[in-house]
Amino acid sequence: MPSPISPNDRCSAKCGSTSGCGVCQELDDIRQEIKMGEDIVRKAKTRRSALLSTINASNDTFTSKFPVEIICYIFEEYVKLHEMTRREYTTTSNTQRPRYFAAIHRSAPLRLGSICRKWRNIAWAHAQLWKTLVVAISCPGHELGPMMVVEWLGRTREQHLDVQMNEYWPNPNILATEVPGRQEMLENAKSIIQALNGVSSRWRSLDFSDCPLDILSELDSSGCCSASILEHLSLGGLSRGRRTTGIKLLQKSKHRHQPTHFNLLSAIRPSRLNIEWTRLTHLYMENMSARHLLRIFQCTTESAPALRHLTLCLGDDLHGWSFTAQGAFTFSRSASRSSRPSRPINIV
Repeated sequence: MPSPISPNDRCSAKCGSTSGCGVCQELDDIRQEIKMGEDIVRKAKTRRSALLSTINASNDTFTSKFPVEIICYIFEEYVKLHEMTRREYTTTSNTQRPRYFAAIHRSAPLRLGSICRKWRNIAWAHAQLWKTLVVAISCPGHELGPMMVVEWLGRTREQHLDVQMNEYWPNPNILATEVPGRQEMLENAKSIIQALNGVSSRWRSLDFSDCPLDILSELDSSGCCSASILEHLSLGGLSRGRRTTGIKLLQKSKHRHQPTHFNLLSAIRPSRLNIEWTRLTHLYMENMSARHLLRIFQCTTESAPALRHLTLCLGDDLHGWSFTAQGAFTFSRSASRSSRPSRPINIV
């Protein structure tokens, strides 16, 4: 009995032949020619890039005239010119939300490496240019994100890191769940989290305020036990309208993170956050129910002796932020819990 015909064995011209025909053969030849042509074009582009780099290097009086230290300083100032506006990096119009570091367009330091090989060698070796990382998990080309983040972090050496990860959609009428390739975006984002875990001992600021909490379950799961230098932490901005009380964050962390500034942007229970509250001086909260606020107040009363500044931003579910509470009250601790005197905490 003859074996069934494989789809790969059938004639491309659909003439029914099982061994191919002249048309099939010609199509195969054309495919090979196209492949060879694409290889030629790719090699030509590589050669052209190398030649242009050589030309730029020969005409480059900048790197030959100034010492490397001056060049690095100029590069740093150039990168600072590319600070992102609030509209470019966040979905909220609430200007009360604290911003703990300047978010820089990630293309700024990369452009320095596109001029010529000399510029690239200097820029790639100057770790100061790469200490701020902004990752947009929903941007075009997100599939390259994990690889680019690994390369970026490799240039930071021992710099303390400011990291922002967001999922920003310019059109508010589009739900993230409706975006084609959504699942692939989230998988790439989880790979980026794993890359960030490898440098968790150098985190200075983490801003995940516009990042889905789903992808943060493995945050800081590397098992590194070195001392934490984390000062600023922002969590929870994209969880509005979802149940977050069961979410656990930083549960696998062994760093004992002790941030001084904390933005808590959804109703995540303090017991679900594996952080130390003892050094906390500034606490900012959005999207909280009265019950959850009581939990936070109880936690800070017992565990945050250094707290000086508390901001509550309140609003309804339909029209965004409606007002910000203003005033001041005294936060008292009983003598049994703390021997320190009562101190005022400002609500702005």
